[in-house]
Amino acid sequence: MRGERRVGWIHRVGPFAAIGTTPAALMLGGGIAQLLHDAFLPSILLGALLVLTLTYLHGVKGQARGKAFTEIATEVLGPRLSLLASLLVAVLMIGWFAFAIGVGGTALSQLTGTPSVVGVVIYSLLVALLSRAGIGRWNWVAIASIATTAAFVVWSAAVLRPPVGPISLDGSLSIPGVVVGSSLVLGYASAFALRSPDFTRDLGSKRDVLKASLVGLAIPLTAFTFYGAAVYLAFLTWDLPQLLILAGVPLLANLFLVVGFASSSLTNLFSAELASSHLTGLSKDASYLLVLVIGGTVAALGFYQLMVLWLAFLAIFVPPLVLTLVLGTGERHRGFLHIPALAWASGTVLGLLGWLLGSQLYLVMGLIPPVLVLGTRRSRSGRG
Repeated sequence: MRGERRVGWIHRVGPFAAIGTTPAALMLGGGIAQLLHDAFLPSILLGALLVLTLTYLHGVKGQARGKAFTEIATEVLGPRLSLLASLLVAVLMIGWFAFAIGVGGTALSQLTGTPSVVGVVIYSLLVALLSRAGIGRWNWVAIASIATTAAFVVWSAAVLRPPVGPISLDGSLSIPGVVVGSSLVLGYASAFALRSPDFTRDLGSKRDVLKASLVGLAIPLTAFTFYGAAVYLAFLTWDLPQLLILAGVPLLANLFLVVGFASSSLTNLFSAELASSHLTGLSKDASYLLVLVIGGTVAALGFYQLMVLWLAFLAIFVPPLVLTLVLGTGERHRGFLHIPALAWASGTVLGLLGWLLGSQLYLVMGLIPPVLVLGTRRSRSGRG
């Protein structure tokens, strides 16, 4: 990769912005507002800062080494354990790809008056054709999709006019509540932080990574989740398309879903293809077809609606893995211990325990062991 041409941040910002500007980000904001009421803003800001930090640090590692996620995972975890990391990313990305084309395709069927299966198939084929143009070209398609989605949001604000008064923090703001809300933002976007090197490996500098992470991800994610929270507080629902249908503009509602999930579908397909190729040993073209068939089948059969809870569960494994890859080095063993494996496994186990015990802090809990295992080890080696 080092011999290939480097590009500026604007040529890769589409995948970053795709995460923060989907209808799912609005739902995230609504969920935080339902949990914390009008004290949602500190949670959104802290969550966006966490996501920005992880995305930037992992993205810089990919940029400096000219390596994608699978290559960094192999370097840090070793060849065998990296396959487990690739399996996690492949399952996550195929699941989110199925969800995105399922929702977008169903909305397309509403626009065209065709059965939902037909809409999903057409939508997935359109995404597949765009992805074959290469990231250098579909990045601009993603940017156009994102800009259109943002315009739809502004339009919806004019149609619905949700009253957004002063944000009161009296009596409802607490540190545990803020941490819980921020962990929801982390859970939503941590999968992108995990695969951010897929999109930063050919960026020209660390500054390009920062610009893409800040302008593309953190700022739009903050804005969209804020608007989703405002919609929920005004109407007690985060289902913006349904509100637009009730307001008498179903065309706008369905267009919003069709366009809103196009960019995220492209990024999910791209990373699923890379992870699947590493996992199975198939060529990228064969892996691309495999992902397309599996994701398209799940979406066409309507199972995509069942994916969200499963994907939310899998998110437990992601934050400790991101930190392990960020803090880990090529030195893996201390005696019989595999240090990166210990960091990832202990973070995952702590997160799972928190989830099983009903703690709402389980996603943040998973970040602690990798810092203790790898962060302290790096500081000791630095002093040595």
